Amino acid sequence: SDFSPVDERGNKVAVYPHRLVFLSPPQASEHTPPAMRNWLDFIADSLDGKMNEGSCNDALFQKMAEEMRRHTTDPAVLAEIKDEAAWDKAVQRFISEGMAHGIELGRQEGRAEGVLAQQQKTVLEAHRMGMDPTDIAMLAGITPTEVEKIIADAT
Repeated sequence: SDFSPVDERGNKVAVYPHRLVFLSPPQASEHTPPAMRNWLDFIADSLDGKMNEGSCNDALFQKMAEEMRRHTTDPAVLAEIKDEAAWDKAVQRFISEGMAHGIELGRQEGRAEGVLAQQQKTVLEAHRMGMDPTDIAMLAGITPTEVEKIIADAT
């Protein structure tokens, strides 16, 4: 790929002194540099899972081919292992997110219960002191009907 920009007349502007070359094993040809061609041929030969012994004369390629033979895993088993690992990771994430959400909900509920308990305590103490239900409602921040209900529930 050529990253050189083109001006409004269609002329290339030499800004980048390099170019990006995409390598693909099936696309290697006699024009591919020899050192790169060896790698691409090796990769192309390994894609079907069967190595052509004659294709890797270099010691490095022979060592890699031997490692590949020793570490063969059935593609279906490998896919299953990857799926299980991805599933386990997702489950852990959902648990942690769910727990965090649950903890926050618990905190909110706890705060609401604490506020309600304090309101009830205030209403009952003010009632024992003989305050008027309308004044108690203003003091506790609730309606007079709620004040009457709290008093009725306590008796």
